[in-house]
Amino acid sequence: MSNLMFDKGLDLVLETFEELRLRGAETSMLLAGPCFGKDEFLRVSEFCDQYSDSTEYLGPVYGKDKETFFRNIDVFLFPSTYVNESWGIVLSEAKTYGVPIVAIDQGCVAAAVGNVGGLVLKRDLCFAQLAADQIEAWMEDGWEKTQADVLEESVIESRDNQERLRALLIELREMLDVR
Repeated sequence: MSNLMFDKGLDLVLETFEELRLRGAETSMLLAGPCFGKDEFLRVSEFCDQYSDSTEYLGPVYGKDKETFFRNIDVFLFPSTYVNESWGIVLSEAKTYGVPIVAIDQGCVAAAVGNVGGLVLKRDLCFAQLAADQIEAWMEDGWEKTQADVLEESVIESRDNQERLRALLIELREMLDVR
């Protein structure tokens, strides 16, 4: 659910899936988003052909299809090393659906992922192995608890943001009334 490009970690997502399969994990993968270029499209096509029993490429998804995507995944991988990565709105969307995230610390990604139900890794670490470790731990703990933790953090963040916005609006109103 992102632009599928090598700078945004496409190969790391695929490597993580292969790592889980090598460990014997029963897993499947949904890839969503437009392929950035011809090389990315070929890589995704070849990968989906190789793992046709357990991978599916959805292409770009919007509206209800996006909601369906998030409801059908257990974890969201966002290993972007894109130099201009900022917030990654898709991370907030994933949290809204209670989907835990494994990401690389780039831009504001760590702030977007938060402290609960996510793992943010430094760029130079072995993403696929560490992501697979975390996913296996979540699988053992049960997805329901992890998803509930992510949803709770998302609700708390939403309330905090509403309170900050309310305070800013009051401050703005007072500034305008003074003049």
